[in-house]
Amino acid sequence: MPNELAALVGVGNVNLPCAEIYDSGCSKHLTPYCDALENFIEIPPKSFRAANKQNMTAVRMGEMTINLPDSADVSQLKLTEVLYSSEVSYTLVSVGQLNVKGFEIIFSGGKCTEELTLDQFHHQMGHILAGVTHCLVKNGFVTGICLELTSS
Repeated sequence: MPNELAALVGVGNVNLPCAEIYDSGCSKHLTPYCDALENFIEIPPKSFRAANKQNMTAVRMGEMTINLPDSADVSQLKLTEVLYSSEVSYTLVSVGQLNVKGFEIIFSGGKCTEELTLDQFHHQMGHILAGVTHCLVKNGFVTGICLELTSS
């Protein structure tokens, strides 16, 4: 199996429980937190190499929900196709994979913000009414989300 590069571009405290690094060089989401995975399945071993040349192997894949920082608040995001490896020290969130899924991530003013279409946010919120999702963001009940309001 070909190795894929998982490059560390952020700095984090690996002693924190469920530490996360937002990584623009990592090709897949990776986590050592098996208990945080939902709907996980065993997969054939998949080899990775970290930026420090350490080899790792992922043996499971699933979904997990992470908290996105937004100043004093947080927003939740469900990650899919998260690879599990006990050899990783913290969760690596692939910025590239978020981009492939249609998310735009903006780092500015000490915040990480997602820009979603109303339809994307509607899906993220479990298919609640589009008008309700718009009101949640507009009235500040959901933070860290910028809605792209375009007419169809």
